[in-house]
Amino acid sequence: MLSEEPGVSIVGVASEEVEDLIALIRSSDPDIVILDLDLPGLSTAELLSEVQRINSHLGFIVLGSMPELKEQIILVGASDTVVKGSPPDELLDAYRRTAGLIRSAADQTLVQKE
Repeated sequence: MLSEEPGVSIVGVASEEVEDLIALIRSSDPDIVILDLDLPGLSTAELLSEVQRINSHLGFIVLGSMPELKEQIILVGASDTVVKGSPPDELLDAYRRTAGLIRSAADQTLVQKE
């Protein structure tokens, strides 16, 4: 579904290893990462912090099975969350909201530079 969205290119899929995800982010320089909350290795907060050091403008959508954690996940740096098993439209909506946040931040940066 995301691959059919205008302007979207899927640049890679990382395995369950945190190191693979970080290497993929470094090599492909994506705008948005969709991340499974249950990825082994680092906590979500540690992973978001590590990756934001690589690219501070990166948007994160976190997939999780516990909707009650949404606020906490947003507080540690995620742009949006989607509950696993939700209808595909919810992921697409989260992508669109996150892309809008990234565009808005980029626009603000341009205004500040002028």
